Amino acid sequence: MSNSIDDLCGAGRQDSKRVKSDSGKNIFSFPATSTLMEAQDFGEMMEHVDEVNFALDGLRKGQPVRIRKASLVSLLSICATT
Repeated sequence: MSNSIDDLCGAGRQDSKRVKSDSGKNIFSFPATSTLMEAQDFGEMMEHVDEVNFALDGLRKGQPVRIRKASLVSLLSICATT
């Protein structure tokens, strides 16, 4: 079983599609016919993706050591709860 970011983001789902935003970043788009439960699940999943991306940004070269430590602890916490 694969746990890549694409798997977590639902890239394998047929009813979701990846599109490029104006800023050039990949985003996911659900059709207007998605159910409320699908929209809530998608929102929760995107919240987790945002938390991971925020933690990863804190690990970039050039960040102060205290920021990198806090980001690592945050990322480890996220990994421990999934």
